[in-house]
Amino acid sequence: MACAETSLEGSRLLIEEVPVVVYCERCEARRPLESLQSFSCPECGTPVSRIEQGRELELVALEIEQ
Repeated sequence: MACAETSLEGSRLLIEEVPVVVYCERCEARRPLESLQSFSCPECGTPVSRIEQGRELELVALEIEQ
């Protein structure tokens, strides 16, 4: 809808989700979050704040027709 009647009309945005992985200081380990609603270690329940993976954005391909 945002691209309607623009030079980008017909373009597609494909999103591949990456799991959020945090570092638990208590376990001294990286753990994937089970839910984004609760930032706590899924193993021991300790609140975590250090995000190791899941904030990145990577552009895989861009094709332009002229």
